[in-house]
Amino acid sequence: MPIIHDTLSHGPPSTASALNSRHPLESRVKNWNAQQDQLKLELAQRLGGVGEAVRIGTERMIVGEDFRPVALGGPSNLHLDIITGRDTRIDVDDIFNGLDLVC
Repeated sequence: MPIIHDTLSHGPPSTASALNSRHPLESRVKNWNAQQDQLKLELAQRLGGVGEAVRIGTERMIVGEDFRPVALGGPSNLHLDIITGRDTRIDVDDIFNGLDLVC
């Protein structure tokens, strides 16, 4: 149910304000994986010290590079999924190989 804009109090409505007014939960859901990865790195640093966080970051950097030739099916994030613990679930990215194909 849209809210009626009060033109007398706030002036004429602009499209920029209509586009930028999003629910706060939307940005949280959008950045969910990045926030979870950051929390895991902070926990690893608290438990294992700085060396543990550096080791995990280095592993992610090495595995995150595309090193699989196109002749073998192109780049795959299987190694990165295993390291980050995402290998046990199926997402839209696994089926469509990118969000640009959806919608």
